[in-house]
Formats: sequence, structure tokens, C-alpha cells
Amino acid sequence: MARTKAQKRQLDLVRDSIFRNQRRIEAEIERLTRELDELAEADQALLGVM
Repeated sequence: MARTKAQKRQLDLVRDSIFRNQRRIEAEIERLTRELDELAEADQALLGVM
């Protein structure tokens, strides 16, 4: 099926949006992983105090 220029442009916009969302999600996963690591370290420190 031949795509029109408008369809190709729309497809490019969707791909760009998916790519941006993927990068945003990956960054959020990294942030949450760091936060979880910090909480685990704090938890271990508290257990050491008890």
C-alpha cells in the first residue's frame, strides 16, 4: 500500500513520540532504581542500629 506524504509525516510523528516516551520512561526507571537503592541502604543502616 502506497502511503501519502501526510501518512508518512504522521508515522514519523508517532515514531518520534514513541522514542521520546521510551527515553522518558527509561530515565524514570533509572531515577526510581536509584531511589530504591538509597532506601535499601537506609533500611540496612537502621537495621544495624537496632
